[in-house]
Amino acid sequence: MYNDKLKHLVAGLVIGAATCSIFGFYAGVGVAALAGAAKEAWDHQNPPHVVDLFDFLATVAGGIIGSLAVYGVTKWH
Repeated sequence: MYNDKLKHLVAGLVIGAATCSIFGFYAGVGVAALAGAAKEAWDHQNPPHVVDLFDFLATVAGGIIGSLAVYGVTKWH
């Protein structure tokens, strides 16, 4: 269970950091949230996968962390 949440966190972190580096902080968080929502929608359409709010939140948290890291490095150097 925790391994799955870690995968969501890392995916969100990578997506958030990459997007933030090009489009800015809010875009990084937003795209990570969109990716998390899309993954949960896919889970809903593909049994036996199930929708898990905490998977979505882990993806968003990763997006926030990744975006903050990139924003911090680029704005406060």
